[in-house]
Amino acid sequence: MKWLEISFEDVLPNHDALTNQELKSLIDLALATYDKEWFERLTAMALKEQIK
Repeated sequence: MKWLEISFEDVLPNHDALTNQELKSLIDLALATYDKEWFERLTAMALKEQIK
């Protein structure tokens, strides 16, 4: 199986404009694909949103 690595910034250049539901869906996807870096970045974004 070949792996395709996609940069966070390439996929989500305007990640500040994500809705809460979109953010949760991306966290679920990061968990399903075992992508620790994306999971950590997305959960940090979700926590930052909760603080606002």
